[in-house]
Amino acid sequence: MNTEVDNRQYDVLESSSPEDEVDQFQLLEEKVDGLIERTMALKSEKEALEEKLQIEEEKVSDLSSKIETLRSGRNDAKQKIMALLEKMEQVSR
Repeated sequence: MNTEVDNRQYDVLESSSPEDEVDQFQLLEEKVDGLIERTMALKSEKEALEEKLQIEEEKVSDLSSKIETLRSGRNDAKQKIMALLEKMEQVSR
């Protein structure tokens, strides 16, 4: 069974002219070169996106810290206001 497939492949190689073989190798080389270029471009794009992601993650972290600081300050202000209102109630009694 495999011999039949092997023979057909051999027949194809035997029937092709040297020019066809050169054209096929040139076409293969061009495709491989194209794949290499595309792979390199994708790697560069990936690195750029990873850098952008890192920057955005740092921004998110900074903003989260600022939000937490503002919440803490708001809670402190709320407690102080509550304490002042209680003092005012004691004075008005």
